[in-house]
Amino acid sequence: MQIKNAIKIRRRHFFEHFIKIKSLSENIKIMVKKVFPEVTQRLFYRVFVCRVCKHKMRADPAKVREGKVKCRYCGSRALRPKRRPMV
Repeated sequence: MQIKNAIKIRRRHFFEHFIKIKSLSENIKIMVKKVFPEVTQRLFYRVFVCRVCKHKMRADPAKVREGKVKCRYCGSRALRPKRRPMV
């Protein structure tokens, strides 16, 4: 019985906290950090990630599509472009 009451109290506390955060975000305009184009080019341009071992490498996109580039670490040719984070 005590465990059920503790769970109910924690749940209620979580939802109260969630409602406070939601109301704060509506009232305060959240500022997003401006990212310079040079930075995005350095981090994401021609950067590929190995689908097997998750290592990053820089390569020519045309050669990756043709399958001429392989991972330095595991030898796999399964590469994908590095994903940009959603901001």
